[in-house]
Parts: sequence; structure tokens; C-alpha cells
Amino acid sequence: MPGDGTGAGTDKAAGCTRRRNMKKLNRAGRARLKKRREVIAAAEATGEDVNEALRKAGLLDGSADEMAGDAVAGEDRSGMDGADDGVMTAKKAKAKERIEKLKASKRRKKALEGGERGDHPHHPHQASQNGQATWADALFESFKSATNHAHRASSGFVASAIHPASPVPVTGLERALTQRETRATKLSVPPAETARPKVLYISPSAIGALDCLKNCQSLHAACPIAKLFAKHMKVPEQAAYLKEHPVNVALGTPNRLLKLATEGHLDLSAVAVVALDMRENPKQQSMVDIPDVARDWWRLWEQFFMQRSAGNAGNVGNAADDGGDAAAAKSVQVLIVNA
Repeated sequence: MPGDGTGAGTDKAAGCTRRRNMKKLNRAGRARLKKRREVIAAAEATGEDVNEALRKAGLLDGSADEMAGDAVAGEDRSGMDGADDGVMTAKKAKAKERIEKLKASKRRKKALEGGERGDHPHHPHQASQNGQATWADALFESFKSATNHAHRASSGFVASAIHPASPVPVTGLERALTQRETRATKLSVPPAETARPKVLYISPSAIGALDCLKNCQSLHAACPIAKLFAKHMKVPEQAAYLKEHPVNVALGTPNRLLKLATEGHLDLSAVAVVALDMRENPKQQSMVDIPDVARDWWRLWEQFFMQRSAGNAGNVGNAADDGGDAAAAKSVQVLIVNA
């Protein structure tokens, strides 16, 4: 028997039964209409009273069987409406969520485009500062939506947390890293310690990470760049490599970097620059737009970099000017790679 439609969690099987009943009623209704037309045509041809002919055939509007059929149909429709209430509510909620995500993504992209252009082209230094602030805004908005972290200052995403060279094309990455070298970030000399990089290049894919390697050949020749992503090498192999080799620059994907760092194979305490690959894929998604990748990146940021961000620990450049390697190593800046 069809339900009364008052509950949102109506059983799915009951809903299917009601739909089948409605289809049967619709077929019966079409057959009834066809028969009525045939009876009316026959009555008109013979001169018989149409109502009398319909009454004899049991097809007169208002007859007991027709009213009963209408009652069943009405009850079924009511049951179907009640059964679909919960489904429609869930669909509306999902659609609203998708729309909000799209709006947030558009706001980020608009902010990033504004940051690349700069608000004051006639004043390069001011334009650079505005660009840093815009990138910091965009990253904080993404971080906030992913983690519900509402405090901007403690998140580390303020203008000073963004590397002054941002954004740079991947082809200009090596130049950007070497032009602003400090004693804490000198990349041309192999370090004494293993598994302790000074620069971390993070990309959403292995292909994107390899772009860094292709464009940093001089640095790779001076001190081999560690490849820390899921393709070609497993975690134990990468752990063994890090244990045996000094590393200035490491590149990889958020998930693998997070795993290596969490398990203690990768020491991120000396990282002074995080080069963040924000280039878009064919679907026009950057790293912070891909759910799984963004989740791992924000976890990596929270666990290993947020407290050491230049926004929290002081500007990297200022620390370097003071001549202290330890002071400079305590803070980290984000270098945006966006072309």
C-alpha cells in the first residue's frame, strides 16, 4: 500500500512500487480514453445517446470505478511526492555546494589575475608588494575553506610570506632561487647533512614536478635534486636515497612529501623556500582546486610550515640581512610558480 508521504526517509523499494503503479495507471488511463472515443464514435454513428452508451460501457465520467481509479492515482501521486522530498532536498544541497565551490574558485582566480597584473605598474616595488598581498589573500581563502582556519595571522598567509619574485614561470625558477640566495639558502654547494633540503618544489603531479628538474639543470649538476613523487620510486627507496645523499632541492607531490616527512625520512626544518606549482591543468584547476591534492598540501603546510611562515616568524630577507643562518632558516616563504 502506498505510504502517506509524511516521512522524508521513505523506503526506496516502496518508492519504486509507487512509480510502477503510476505507470500502470497511466497505461490504463490511455486505454480507457481510447475506448471512450470508440464508444462515442459508435453512438454518434447509430444516433444513440452518448451518455447512455458511456454508462452502459462503464465509461461515464463520475462512475464508481472511475472515481475509485482517480482516488488511487491521487494517493499514489501524494506518496511519490513525499518519497521524493528527501531526494530533492539532498540534490538541492549538493547543487548549492557545487555553486559555492565554483564561486570560490572564480574569486581565487580573479584575485590571482589581479596579483599578476599589479595595481601600480609605474611603481615596480609597490606593484610587487601588491602582488604578494594578492597571492597571500588567495592562498588564505583556499586554506580557510579547506580547513575552517579563520585566523589569518596565525595561518601565516600575509604579504611577507610570499616570495618577492612571485609569480615566476617554471622556466625562470632557477634564476629566481639563485638571485636571492642567502647563507641559509645557498644551493650551489652540497650541504653537510642528508635529507634536509633548503628548497621544496611542490606540484600536483609527477609531470609538473619534472618540469622543475628540466629547468633547474645547473642546480641539479651542483647537487642532485631529490625526486619525491609516486612514479618510478617507492617510499622505502626514496627513504634510502635521502638517508645517503645530501639534498639542497627536493621536488615532489604533496601526498608523497607528507608521507616521507611524517615517517621521519625527510627533514623539513631547514626549508626556507616552498616553490608552489599553481599552474592550471587542462580542466583549469590549480593545485588548491583538486580536492585530494589540496587536502595533502594543506596538511603539509599546517604540520611543517605554518608556524615557520615568514608571516609568523619574520621576513626571510630581513633575517638574512642580520647575517644569521639560524634565524633565516627558521622562516619560510612561498614562491608562486604560475606559468
